[in-house]
Amino acid sequence: QREDINTSPIIALNGFELLATITAKPMILAKVDPGTPVKVLQEWNSSEGGKWLLVDVLTYSSSQFFYKRGWVRNGFS
Repeated sequence: QREDINTSPIIALNGFELLATITAKPMILAKVDPGTPVKVLQEWNSSEGGKWLLVDVLTYSSSQFFYKRGWVRNGFS
């Protein structure tokens, strides 16, 4: 079940891994540090009972800021 969310960016209180998919062994796209702006785009409730968030994370590379999109399990760092 997918739910669209329209919110302002929030600040990550804890570090977490930004994941490419919600599979058993996903590729890690980035490690997100505490204090990083995060925009929640969608919420996904899996059939196994877990809740996942599709997010945009503001990252910095090569003197430029840009957003990376990926998944994070809600409630887990």
